[in-house]
Amino acid sequence: MLRRLVFLALTALVASLLASVPMPHASAAPVPGLNQEWPRCGTGSDTDGKYCIVSVTRDGSPVALTPNCEVPGDYETPYVDMLDAGTVRYGVVRQPVNDAGCTNVYGDVDPSVTWKLKVNVGSIRPRELYGHIRNVDMVFGGNASDGFTFTLTFRPTPIAWRSDFSSCTTSGCGDDTTVADLVYRGFVTGYVTDLASSGLPPAEIADRMGMINAYNAQAVDGPWYDIDTNTLVLKLANPHLRDPSTPAVGYFESFLPNAYLVNQLHVPYPDTLTGGSFTVVRAGSTTSVPFTVSHEASGIRLVIHGIGFSTPTYKIHPKPSAPGKPRWGSAARVAPHAVRLRFRAPIANGGKPVTAYVGRCHRGTGAWQVVRGTSSPLVVRDLPRERVSCQVRAVNVIGPGRWNPLRFA
Repeated sequence: MLRRLVFLALTALVASLLASVPMPHASAAPVPGLNQEWPRCGTGSDTDGKYCIVSVTRDGSPVALTPNCEVPGDYETPYVDMLDAGTVRYGVVRQPVNDAGCTNVYGDVDPSVTWKLKVNVGSIRPRELYGHIRNVDMVFGGNASDGFTFTLTFRPTPIAWRSDFSSCTTSGCGDDTTVADLVYRGFVTGYVTDLASSGLPPAEIADRMGMINAYNAQAVDGPWYDIDTNTLVLKLANPHLRDPSTPAVGYFESFLPNAYLVNQLHVPYPDTLTGGSFTVVRAGSTTSVPFTVSHEASGIRLVIHGIGFSTPTYKIHPKPSAPGKPRWGSAARVAPHAVRLRFRAPIANGGKPVTAYVGRCHRGTGAWQVVRGTSSPLVVRDLPRERVSCQVRAVNVIGPGRWNPLRFA
């Protein structure tokens, strides 16, 4: 069965973004209304510092949230507002200033700069990010008492889309000969969500803390987890439509937290993952597409390169491995020369069922006494009366996993 994460459709999000400018605050209420632009902390309608923009920089230089409409120029400014009670939207607008004053122009921002945005989000606990951005880094902070925060670092992404949003979905969006009529050198929009309305189990919501999904596709569906095949499934629409002269190149970038890899994808040892640890294929194909895997402090970053299909479905599958370590219960004497080992199954089975367990005990540098079975407990015999050290490991069709930490009996 599919356990699927349900979000607002990105096409609808972008359509609403293009259709209207975020409204200013109507009052000084501490929780902003939907589509009401958040102020800088300590200014305007901010009364408690909990729903506001702490700081914003563009290539390291501070940026004003509102340009001086009396000074001609071409400005770029970020904004933050709310899509629903647990979803905070962010974006960047270009604001040309001329004799007519300020104008809002969505899209077509400089794709070469790096933005850094720190936001206080009050009682909203940010967990997962989606967006039309690239080179993304996200850091969470704060707490329930003082208010939560997120700090987002990113670069805008070039896009080449169809302006008729209703005609471009993950079920259909032209083909590689279709010429886009909405082409921007750089574009920024997306959202950070607390996942509270996702319908996911609480444990999986916790495991997704810090997950990032970034792309230049016009519409996105997923990724969601197919528990039956231990696979992440991702649908994209229009990652490759052409501008009038140059084919656009699609990509998808995802940061997968270690907790998600272990608890949801059954990967025992995330620190050992390489590009060879995954298979990434387009639906209906058996040929792996180009992708890279890189390690970061709390997870891995997986990037699919050179997407050239209008509505591809990708299946991201961790290759089976030996299982993780069994979780200790106890090691206790049940006879002068016998020790009973109690344990629980590994959190991550490597993507294949555990078929056996191996227990062993010894004293000092003496020979190990080994026993094998299919479940807990295991009893190791022919041991000396003196204190011994014991371990257990799990086995699946791939082979034996690592021994768990020593216990003494």
